[in-house]
Amino acid sequence: MSNRNGKIKLLEEKANDEKRISKEISKLANSIRSDAVRSILQVIVLDTKRHEKFYKTASSLLDPSRKMIKPSELAKIQSSLEHRVQEEVKNLEEVKKIANEEQNPKVKAILEAIIEDEMRHHKIFQTLKEVIIRGEIIEEQDIWEGLWIKGAWITE
Repeated sequence: MSNRNGKIKLLEEKANDEKRISKEISKLANSIRSDAVRSILQVIVLDTKRHEKFYKTASSLLDPSRKMIKPSELAKIQSSLEHRVQEEVKNLEEVKKIANEEQNPKVKAILEAIIEDEMRHHKIFQTLKEVIIRGEIIEEQDIWEGLWIKGAWITE
């Protein structure tokens, strides 16, 4: 499909599909009594919502009328990101300590999954902060290189 508008429409449809799916899975999760099964379904809901956002982002990158960050927003974002980076470091240290001491393999596996997420979050916040600290208006190229190409969203 080479037509830009057709691609935008398809990506928007995929985003709507993900939104619908997340609502359906969320409804199912809320009807289940088992904490373990409900939690797994809720994590899938979060991933599905993330996919919805990714589809919307891909769609907006194809839209020539898209909006980017204004210079007036940079200081606010920079301050918030600095706080988040510090918070992620603290959370990561605390969870690592708990995981290292945990004997229950199921709990340990959950904590290790959290550690992986926290490490990814830290990487994303740090990279975004570095882009913002340069004091530039963020352009798609900065975001693309800093977050997508460097693999901050890739989970291995």
